[in-house]
Amino acid sequence: MRACCAWVALVLAALLVDAATGQSTRAASPVFFVENRDRFESAVRYYVEEVDGAICLEDRSIVFRRHSQADWRLEFPNARAGVRPRGEAPLETRLHYLIGADPSKWRTDVPTFAQVRFRALWHGIDLVIQATERGLKYEFHVAPGADPGVIAMRYVGARTTIREDGALEIDCASRHVDPAPVSFQRKCNGTRTTVATSFALDPDSPGTVGFTVADYDRSKPLVIDPVFVVHSGYLVPGMITVGKPVFDSQGRMFVGGMVTSQDRQGDAAFARIRADASGFDFITVFGGPNAPDTADVARVDATGIYVGGGTYSNESAFPVVVGPDLTHNGNCDGYVAKFALDGKTILFCGYVGGSAYDSGQLVVDSAGAIWLAGSTESADFPVVGGPQTTLPSGESGFVTKVAPDGRSLLVSGYIGGASGFYQRVFSLDLDSNDDVYLLGWTAADETTFPVKIGPQTKAPGDWSCFVAKIAGQTGAVVYSGFVGGARFDQPFDIAVDAQGAAYVTGITFSDETSFPVIAGPRLTARPTLVGTEFFVSKIHPTGAGFGYSGFLGGMRPDAVAVDRQGRCYLAGTSLYGISYPFPSPFPLGGALSSINAGGADGTVCRLAVDGRSFDYGGHFGGTGTDRVVTIALGPTGALYLTGITDSRGTFPTRIGPSLVDNNINNPLGPNLPGTFLTRIGQTVAAVPQTARPGTVVPVDCVASEDVGFPFQVATALGVGPIPLPGGRRLALGPDALFQASVLGAWPGVFQNYAGVVPPTGEWRSVIRLPASTALVGLQPRTAFATFAASAPGGINSVSNAAVVRIVP
Repeated sequence: MRACCAWVALVLAALLVDAATGQSTRAASPVFFVENRDRFESAVRYYVEEVDGAICLEDRSIVFRRHSQADWRLEFPNARAGVRPRGEAPLETRLHYLIGADPSKWRTDVPTFAQVRFRALWHGIDLVIQATERGLKYEFHVAPGADPGVIAMRYVGARTTIREDGALEIDCASRHVDPAPVSFQRKCNGTRTTVATSFALDPDSPGTVGFTVADYDRSKPLVIDPVFVVHSGYLVPGMITVGKPVFDSQGRMFVGGMVTSQDRQGDAAFARIRADASGFDFITVFGGPNAPDTADVARVDATGIYVGGGTYSNESAFPVVVGPDLTHNGNCDGYVAKFALDGKTILFCGYVGGSAYDSGQLVVDSAGAIWLAGSTESADFPVVGGPQTTLPSGESGFVTKVAPDGRSLLVSGYIGGASGFYQRVFSLDLDSNDDVYLLGWTAADETTFPVKIGPQTKAPGDWSCFVAKIAGQTGAVVYSGFVGGARFDQPFDIAVDAQGAAYVTGITFSDETSFPVIAGPRLTARPTLVGTEFFVSKIHPTGAGFGYSGFLGGMRPDAVAVDRQGRCYLAGTSLYGISYPFPSPFPLGGALSSINAGGADGTVCRLAVDGRSFDYGGHFGGTGTDRVVTIALGPTGALYLTGITDSRGTFPTRIGPSLVDNNINNPLGPNLPGTFLTRIGQTVAAVPQTARPGTVVPVDCVASEDVGFPFQVATALGVGPIPLPGGRRLALGPDALFQASVLGAWPGVFQNYAGVVPPTGEWRSVIRLPASTALVGLQPRTAFATFAASAPGGINSVSNAAVVRIVP
């Protein structure tokens, strides 16, 4: 049954939408039961991990363990002695627990199950607890001739009352309501007969609840289904932070973060998600007891999984194996680790740091060397070469290169200037030559900061961003300089293209009078309500200046990525309920909206190569606040985003691994954020065309794969597959309404066709160009053709595009 206590603060859902296909499928449940193998005391048989604790199944009770408040339990009075819960419906997901420094205490290949059965908990009555798409739910299965009146559930540590509508109200740390129960019997033809059922309080036993069941056919089984959920799913069970996803050669996705569990401050964890996003292959949890540990996955190749982060655990508690340093140096140390591809074998794991606070992010070069960069307060941070060999101020940035075998440091040093304030490296990336690029923040100026070449060689204000390129072989500074204006500036993220140009994003209080504005996307600041602007800047490959640089207005660009063509992708948040004025989001089909759905929506867009305008952009999210934190380009060109949301039940979810916003069932924290994972598919590649004014330009809409639209709408087109050019097809559900449309990007060219797609699917869209010679010589524009299936729940579409150049 649903818990009456705090169910989880940071949870959630995944939206994986391939908008090139519009395909949507249901996922397997993200919630599962784990067999207890020394994770808890021996009385616990199975458990479900949570952010705020765990749900533990014992022989005759269920214990709800909370970090934030006292535990409570659900007992089953008068249950038969000797009953032991058994896992059923085994799942492919395996868990690996590598906790502590003693390998004999590690547990690998721990099995998981979709349901647990307490067989004959009372005579002829089973209790079955199931993992569903919406979390955990329970049922009582009453055998023919058994008496459902013996069922009893005692809430220890909670007060229970029955409302007038038949719902059960439970009070512990907060008030919680469970709807009235439903019971049924199955007929031979598969239909159900409902049996009237209600909760019943035992007047002689406070807190004990049973059921009153109307007359039914006692020669047949009865199912009592209270119809409520005890727990909602996670992207990864118990994970409260999620880093940037990376991919292996088979398209499987890896994400890292931190999980919490009973009596622990936080363990590092990473998971492998199946290529179809339907669930987890394995989840690996590692770290030291009673100390927070974090993990990011930097790369996966044929040799293993590269992971790193920060830890407060010393060598007696952390699973150090080989490593550059096997001794914890104090406070928080950075660490680097490599796991075998099975996720359960540590190839190396060791510390990087000094006696004070050290923490960073990592990337891995083509040879398998790990670059770790971040912030340090340690005057005794290990130094090997450069770029600086002494701590320049109380807290500075650092950059370290660890050998591919994990045994030694090849390069290590500080980067910063004389500053009495916080300075650090925020983000890093690699180019094709394995040189590393750092994006950081400093209050130092050019008199002490190691400036070389640029892009700005003088500090523009008191707080500025800095960008530095470090030679991969030697650790020497190739270029280093500032990015910013006369007022406060703060960096967010950096990405590097194939030519070595760096793209940086951040926030600034500066306007165009001091911030370097070149080309775009906008040259005039438009501050938000709190006086801030957001920016994107492209640094020339030499470091000597900008390719483009400009403002973004109401879009906060927390993450940046760049493709092989040098196109910059920005992801973050559009603020204050403002719908950012992007061009049409049709290239990404139904995944994006031109309208902000809530207080702040997740936002993604792509800049034109010259940085002067947007190719496309749009919003996604629910009615609350949705913020993208990371962005990655997948192996097929799709965009993968992770972030946080507090959109209660309104965040759009499709496919797995989790479809449920746990905040719906979180009575103590309904507005606390949850984590999400989103995939947005790219369109089919555009085919360049040339045309003259007044001509008709055809644009074929070809799906990149089979697409199913099972929507129910008023107007029927028919049932069956619709073939598309190129051997593709649209698989129609009953009463599906399909429309086709074309959008141009020239004055006077808008939606040129809208109507029901012929059942044959033999349809060619057209763009009729205005007969105006004024269009001649304009930059090539992209026209978009879209097949769309509409329904009350939204629009899904498949698209194609054509780049059209108008000639005389």
